[in-house]
Amino acid sequence: MLVLDITKSIYFNVGVDFFSLAFMSTILQNSKTSFERTQELYYLQRVIKVLMLILFTDAISWLCYEHSGFVLHIIHYTAIMIYFIAQLEVVVSWRRYVYYRTNHRKMSKSTDFLTCVLPMLVIALIVVTNPFTHLMFTISSDNVYARGPLNTPLALTILFYLVANSAFLLFRRHSEVDERKRREYKLLASFMIPPTVGSIIQAFYYGLSLIWPFSALGLLMLYINLSSMEISQDSLTRLNNRGTLYKFIHNRILKDDNAHGIFVIIDLDRFKAINDNYGHDVGDRALKQFSNLLKKCFDKPSIFLSRYGGDEFVVILPDATAQDAEKHLDKLQKLLDEYNASSSDSFSLNPSYGYTAYPTEDISIPEDLIRKADHEMYSMKKRHHATNA
Repeated sequence: MLVLDITKSIYFNVGVDFFSLAFMSTILQNSKTSFERTQELYYLQRVIKVLMLILFTDAISWLCYEHSGFVLHIIHYTAIMIYFIAQLEVVVSWRRYVYYRTNHRKMSKSTDFLTCVLPMLVIALIVVTNPFTHLMFTISSDNVYARGPLNTPLALTILFYLVANSAFLLFRRHSEVDERKRREYKLLASFMIPPTVGSIIQAFYYGLSLIWPFSALGLLMLYINLSSMEISQDSLTRLNNRGTLYKFIHNRILKDDNAHGIFVIIDLDRFKAINDNYGHDVGDRALKQFSNLLKKCFDKPSIFLSRYGGDEFVVILPDATAQDAEKHLDKLQKLLDEYNASSSDSFSLNPSYGYTAYPTEDISIPEDLIRKADHEMYSMKKRHHATNA
C-alpha cells in the first residue's frame, strides 16, 4: 500500500468531491426536465441527492482534517456522522429505484421495512450514539479521523447491497425475453463497477477517497444511457416509439437484402369513446394494459414492438410467415378475451389489425410498409363496424 502525502491528498480529494458535485447537480437539474415525473424518477433523484450529500460531507471532513479548534471539531464530527448515515441511505435508495424500475411498483411494506427501513434505523442509532461508544469512528483533539470497530462491517453491508442489486438485475435479465429490457437490466447491474474500481484504487493508495466520486461517475454514465433509452421509448407504454420504429425499418428491413417477415399494425376499436366517456386517465390505463398484453403475446426477443401513435401499435415479425402472424394474433385475441372477461371496466379492449409481408417491390420507404398494413387494418375495422352495427 502506498501512503500519500496528507496535504496533497486533501487538495486532491476536495477537488474531486466538488467536481463530482458539480456534474451531479447538472444531472439533477436535467432530470427534472428530461423525464416524466413518476415514482421511479423520485427514487432516482433521491439517489442523486443523497450521493451529493455524501460528496459534500466528505469534502467538508477533508477540509477540517488536522485543523484544531472547537468549532472545526464539531463541524468535522457532524459531517462524518451525516456521511455514514448517507452511505447506507444511498444504496437503500438505489435498491428501491431498481425494484421499481424492474417491477413498476413499490416494494411491499414488510419487505421495505426489513431491507430498507430497519437497516437505516440501526445505522442511525449506532451513529447517533457514536460520541459515547466510538463504535464507528473517533476524531482526536487535533481533528484526525480514525476508524472504529464497526466501520468495516458497514462497508461490507454497503457492498452487499450493491452486489445483491446487481445479482437481482442479472437474474431478471436471464429470464427476460424483451431484448430492450435485457439491455436495460445489464446497464443497471453495471452501476456497481465504478465504485468497485474506486475501492480497489483506494486500497492501494492510502489517503485517497474515490469510492463515492467513482459512484457519481457511474451514475453519470447510467443517466446518459437511460436518457438515450428514454428518447427511443414511448413514455406511456414503454414500447419503442415512432422514431425507433422508422430506424428499425430503415436498418433491419430496407437496407438488408435478406430481410423477410411480416409487418403488423394494430389499433383499438372505439378507443376515442373510452377517452370521451371515462377520461384520458382511464384511456392511458387501457393503452398500458394493451401494451402489456402485446408484450405477453409477442414474447420472442427477435420481435419488434412499437407504439406508432395514439391507439395504434406496430409488431414486426422477422423471418415469419402469414400463418405465423395469424397464430400470434389469435393468441392476442384470446388474451384480450380473458382480460375483458375478468376486467371490472365497463368497456372492452378489442383490436383491428392488418399485416403485409416484406420485402416487396413497391416498398422503398417506411411509409410504404405502414400504408399497406394500414389499408388491411381499416378493411378489417370496417367489417367490425358492420358486424356491430
